[in-house]
Amino acid sequence: SFTGCSKDDDEFKLAGSTWVWEQNIGSESVSITIKFTTDLDAVYTYRYSDGSYVDSETSRYTYMYEEPYVEFYPEEEGDAVLRGLINGSVMEVTNKSNNRNIGTFTRQ
Repeated sequence: SFTGCSKDDDEFKLAGSTWVWEQNIGSESVSITIKFTTDLDAVYTYRYSDGSYVDSETSRYTYMYEEPYVEFYPEEEGDAVLRGLINGSVMEVTNKSNNRNIGTFTRQ
């Protein structure tokens, strides 16, 4: 008798996943959501609210995943190139243009 497993069964998939970073300080809240819409595309949404004012901005990216890193390349000129370091259900995202940490995102 043979027991086997498919590599695809254990393969980590980003497509269809959503990752979120949130911070609340008093009545102000900031959240960033990264949605991996396909095997190559992602949507980055920044949302700010102070109770009476809400602002949001969306950027589109293509990405490449090579474990444990995901590299995000912006569709719009002037948007930052990003890099994510994935460890299980947590992704640490850095702005590669200025080497600043954006935050620790959690897979939803």
